[in-house]
Amino acid sequence: MIHTIVGAALLGGVLGVSFCEEPGWNVVWKDDFNGNALDMTSWTILETQGDSRVRDACGRKENIQVVNGSLVITSKRETVEGCKYNFTTGAIQSEGKKFWQGHTRVCVSAKLPGTPGKAKGSWPAHWLMPNTSACWPTNGEIDILEMINGDGQAHGTYHWSDTCSQDHAHSGYATAADWASTFHEYSTEYSTSGLSFQVDSKQTSASLPPQETMYNVPYYAILQTALGGSWPGPVAPDTVFPMTHTIDYIVVSQKA
Repeated sequence: MIHTIVGAALLGGVLGVSFCEEPGWNVVWKDDFNGNALDMTSWTILETQGDSRVRDACGRKENIQVVNGSLVITSKRETVEGCKYNFTTGAIQSEGKKFWQGHTRVCVSAKLPGTPGKAKGSWPAHWLMPNTSACWPTNGEIDILEMINGDGQAHGTYHWSDTCSQDHAHSGYATAADWASTFHEYSTEYSTSGLSFQVDSKQTSASLPPQETMYNVPYYAILQTALGGSWPGPVAPDTVFPMTHTIDYIVVSQKA
């Protein structure tokens, strides 16, 4: 399938074609989220709480659904037995199941969660982690998309270091005014020449070549909505729930 994107004219690409499916790129994995359930050969649902995937909430399988050809992650203000927080949400990852390495593009098309002006504490993210046991962030971390508090700023960030727990980061962002109502494609491309981030194929930021070690290890994908945490701060009393994070597809491609 050739994926189409909505929301902006493309920069340097074929109009309407995913950044990951432009000529000269071979798709190595994609999930269109068709059918009635998540493909568990590709994904693991994270039932966790208080960690980097969900922050001040509890991740539950009940909050992950595949509906009408999309993945839907629903965040709720609710009390659930065994959860120490007053919020539930969802996160999935492809660790150990789907991973890749080398000159790569990763694209995720999504409508982001939250009601504009009433999304304090929301933190949706599409990101990549190394499929290794190395300490963070010596093999890097690539955050394709993060948005906090529904502020309309789509952040792309690369983390790296030669030393455990000593973080260096390069970050940029683009403004997406209709982030909650329109599908936008958030993507990254990385190679030995550099690393860049795009929204609807328009480059938003770029960095110098990342550390060489990241090309020697495989990466996997994480799709989530976290709530609270140090960056957005706590969920506000007037934050509107439920909120839905709707993901149309993820595509991973490599240079032909």
